Amino acid sequence: LLTALLVGLTACMREDLAEISVEPAALVFKMGETEQTVTVKSNGDWSIYDMYSSSYEYWCEPSTYYGNGNTEITFIVEPNPDTEERSIRYTFACRDKRAELLITQEAKVYSISTDAEDLFFVSSGGDKEITVTSSDDWTLDIKDGWCKPSVKSGKNGDKVTFNVESYYETEERSTTAIFTCGDKNLELDIFQRAREYSI
Repeated sequence: LLTALLVGLTACMREDLAEISVEPAALVFKMGETEQTVTVKSNGDWSIYDMYSSSYEYWCEPSTYYGNGNTEITFIVEPNPDTEERSIRYTFACRDKRAELLITQEAKVYSISTDAEDLFFVSSGGDKEITVTSSDDWTLDIKDGWCKPSVKSGKNGDKVTFNVESYYETEERSTTAIFTCGDKNLELDIFQRAREYSI
């Protein structure tokens, strides 16, 4: 009888022990990736608390904050606009047991390019058009006023037409157009040939 009571008591104690784990224990979101799923394994009711390890942010949200037993949770992240990676730590609780999930999102990588390495104009001037390829919106600044772009900003795939008036000097002139997209700059050198006189 005593043996039976001990066995029963041990079984009850085991049933009362809380268990919780999260698989995988860490997620890494690459640029452009918005959803990933983890599995919560538990023998009872659980909840997520202490969701934000530093400042209170909303860039990462789970599909649920509560559950019972084994459950799949999808985490959804917003695009990272910064050039530094960011992370957040979630804590899962089942009674006195805890499990942590670390979520990291890679930094945004900006890029910008054009379909021309440089531009050359004859002394009589004219127009030249280029296409800008970029990961995000871009702006354009040009050092000298003799070369006029059709736009000063745009987005991926937009075109820019550079207009240059006639030039009457006997030495070539040049300027630089600077395209900026996020933390990336691209310089486009622009030249206009000198006027050739004859007698």
